[in-house]
Amino acid sequence: MSEPRRSPAETVLISWQGCDSLVLQPFVVAVPDTIDLGQLGTINCTMSGIMHNGVLYDQAGVYFEQISACEYNRFSIDVDLAAPNVNLGPEQAGCNGSVFQLVAGNSTDGLLYNWSDGSSNPVLAVSPPDGVHTYTVTVTDPANGCSATDAVVVTQNADAVPVVLPPANICPGECFVFQGQTVCPQAGDPPLEAHFTNWQGCDSLVMQAFVFNQPDTVDLGLIGTINCISPGVVHHGQLYYQAGNYVQQISMCEYEMFSIAADMAAPVADIGPDLAGCGGSSYQLTAGTYNSGYLFEWSNGNTNPELLITPTDGVHTYAVTVTNPVNGCTVTDSVIITLYAAPAPTVLPPANVCPGECFVFQGETVCPQAGDPPLEAHFASWQGCDSLVQQMVVFQQADTVELGVISTLTCNLNAVMYNGVVYTQPGFYTAALDACTFEHFYIAQNIQAPVANAGPDLSICMPETIQVSVQNPEPGLAYSWSNGDTGTFTNITPEATTTVVLQATDPATGCFASDTVQVFVQETQVVNMGLMASITCKTPVVSVGGHEFSAPGTYVYSEGCTDSLFMIGLDTLAPNPNR
Repeated sequence: MSEPRRSPAETVLISWQGCDSLVLQPFVVAVPDTIDLGQLGTINCTMSGIMHNGVLYDQAGVYFEQISACEYNRFSIDVDLAAPNVNLGPEQAGCNGSVFQLVAGNSTDGLLYNWSDGSSNPVLAVSPPDGVHTYTVTVTDPANGCSATDAVVVTQNADAVPVVLPPANICPGECFVFQGQTVCPQAGDPPLEAHFTNWQGCDSLVMQAFVFNQPDTVDLGLIGTINCISPGVVHHGQLYYQAGNYVQQISMCEYEMFSIAADMAAPVADIGPDLAGCGGSSYQLTAGTYNSGYLFEWSNGNTNPELLITPTDGVHTYAVTVTNPVNGCTVTDSVIITLYAAPAPTVLPPANVCPGECFVFQGETVCPQAGDPPLEAHFASWQGCDSLVQQMVVFQQADTVELGVISTLTCNLNAVMYNGVVYTQPGFYTAALDACTFEHFYIAQNIQAPVANAGPDLSICMPETIQVSVQNPEPGLAYSWSNGDTGTFTNITPEATTTVVLQATDPATGCFASDTVQVFVQETQVVNMGLMASITCKTPVVSVGGHEFSAPGTYVYSEGCTDSLFMIGLDTLAPNPNR
């Protein structure tokens, strides 16, 4: 900011000695001038800064340069550091002699290209020898000197050598997969031989012979039982955790059929509810329903089914573990016993009651009247022990307000707050607003869980679609399935054994229940039975497997997940009478 203008005759100063001093000097006020030099240069990959008047500028922007007291230069510096875009794409692979086109750009983009093999074209065609090769290109923008590099891996695969597979040991009528195709060889067939493209896309020859074995199945019956001691049964090195019937392949044509049982039944232990009493009391604790074969172990080391104890004053916990020695399964129960010492005589604060009101006095309900003496009694306390209690009674005017039902507990609402008190149980409640003013109300409850029934477990053959439905659906309930479907049914086409979960929800209460259905999936097997019978003039109807056939053709008999394919032939050629 410039100083205020004054006339030379009006300039008065005070000297350093404190005396008046008059200084006269004329002056000329100059107007600042700024010269716009425009853009001085551009920072790029070959020029990291712009030199101007001995100063190096390495940042883009607008600058002001002071030349003299009232003279400035204004100029700007730009920046261009954009690297060209280069992308050779993903890795490539081919067979012996393949030609690969590697494209880094085009001939009209004005960019410079430098490949790892010395080529300078935007497109490089290569046909490398067998093996893995890496090609790199560096692309440079001559306008700013910036460059970018990318690389691609090219794999040239050699033609595959002929492969002779080990002989396939199969059973008569058995099919197996030969290089991605299912084949069902017959006795006397030559070894399998095929020309096809291998996984690398190159020519390949695969040959395989086969040997027929006679299948045999041995029924071993029950081989073991799963229980709490042995949670699994080992057979031929395989551990089985589930009871059921199993078929295990021992060799190519040898099978074992066996079953595994389960005994996980736990014994029963029920000592009963917690107990309380006065010092010196004795208790007979019983483990509950038992037989002579069970084992008992109490927390104090006793091994009898019943335990007689006389505990000291205080809180004590007694536990018993019952074991079934046959299957090793156990169950534990416990009980808390509290023994109270006899209380000292107690003088209670005066009881403020309303006329006609009754209240509990040390475990007993009393209804005092006006003029009655103070309460004094020798009786059993609320703990059941001898006690002397005294209490004065002061009468006040009582008032009770009936509120009726104030709320309902549901699965969504598990607590009700009223006047700062949280209620989690249904029932009638009386709340004191003051000594003689009460509110009487009721909290209802509706936590009835709905019924979820998805039906029994199901079995299907691949690739069948099956519908799992809610059994006896209830109106108003919302049903959802583990696969995301909603409604009273869901259609599934599983590829393997799966578990379907149904959840039924009551929107009014939020209560829900669930059920599961196991859907067992078996793969469909096809067995070629060949020619089973022929229709002749003498036998126009033939019987196969309990079914009659009067026309020739190919038939399929399905049982479970096995389709048996067989043929009915025709032989009705009449003899030549001229022979």
